[in-house]
Amino acid sequence: MSIPTPEQLNDFCVKALLRCFRTKAEARTKFSSPSLSMDDLEDLRLRWALSGIVARLAEHVIENPREARSTIDFEITKANGEILGGVDVRSTLIEQDLSQDTSIFVFYEPNTSFLTKANHLIVWCLKEAEEIILSAIRRHNLDKKYEWVHERAKILEDALRNQIFREILLSPLGQSRPGLSAIRSAARTRVPMYLLALKAFMALEDIEALKSDMLCTVLEDTMLAPLEAWQRFELATAIAVSESLEMVSGASLNLSVSIERSNPIIRVGDFDIFWQKNLNQRENSQMDPSEVLAKQLAEYIGSGLGSSRADISVIYRKSGKILAHIECKWFESEGSAAGAINDATVQIVRYARDTIPHSFDESKSFLSHCVIVVASKNQYPERIDGSGPIFFTDFEGFKSGMLEKWAKDLVKDVMNI
Repeated sequence: MSIPTPEQLNDFCVKALLRCFRTKAEARTKFSSPSLSMDDLEDLRLRWALSGIVARLAEHVIENPREARSTIDFEITKANGEILGGVDVRSTLIEQDLSQDTSIFVFYEPNTSFLTKANHLIVWCLKEAEEIILSAIRRHNLDKKYEWVHERAKILEDALRNQIFREILLSPLGQSRPGLSAIRSAARTRVPMYLLALKAFMALEDIEALKSDMLCTVLEDTMLAPLEAWQRFELATAIAVSESLEMVSGASLNLSVSIERSNPIIRVGDFDIFWQKNLNQRENSQMDPSEVLAKQLAEYIGSGLGSSRADISVIYRKSGKILAHIECKWFESEGSAAGAINDATVQIVRYARDTIPHSFDESKSFLSHCVIVVASKNQYPERIDGSGPIFFTDFEGFKSGMLEKWAKDLVKDVMNI
């Protein structure tokens, strides 16, 4: 079997993510258009706010502030001895007759205004995206680990500092969502700034309507593009694990696209699937002599071993019990398979020992529910029948449903708890 390309990983993840959302939306109603829960919709709106579509609009506004177009409004003005616009003859004659002052003129004074529907579209998109991101920062208490999210909020804030748009921000128009006339006005201008705003606004409309093409674009842009290939492989594995549990248990799959990873990334009935879950480290008395020695050497150098972090973990929510760990190994050369498998066996044994520190025999039994997944198994045989001490497969294996036997064994054991 060949190693999957980044494009194949992306394709698998995006199609699975889209499938999850469409299934969730269709399950909520049988008689109207598909819809998501408010939490799911807010998570998708956050993905829109963080997308490159919105970022390109903000950056363009910052770099090209003079592209904003104004309009000419005419204000009826009365003045003595000066005419600053087209004269309203009838009103002037009436005013002069009433005041008996022939120096009074009523005229239409032209004023430049940026309070246009096309500008309203730009300002609303930038402000809406900024408010969505700031709300997520507060709600999830995002710290420096999410610096890129704070940076995106800063770009939007800088774009909105454009003095041209202050009038709109402070007006009642700026508080309302743009309508069809604003969309038409922006489309007619053919100016890059307005076309970018139109694209951003229509993207949000499509996301809220659960249009497949735009969901794919935004999910790939915000969930997959920032990830390294090994992280995409882990995400693909987590999705495959969840779909196998869904198939066997009959429970619905509930995917979270929340930017905060402390919560399970996927829930399948009573099963919670965590990505990169920290495990408590064992006490020295529970470690093997070689492990204690390795820890001492690391501490001597000054680094410390730190806590273990399993790639994928499955937890039974009712009891809080960890049921399985899945260790993922990504590599780009077939010659790396042996080394990756050897590393994976060492790591997953440590995770099992950290999970059940009080008993070596129970840790060994726990491993029979664990899985090692590699990019390509190369010449090594697949181990997915449940008869051995661990499950072993690769990308092509879980893509074709080879984790179903693992899921059956796991669900069966849970039912016997």
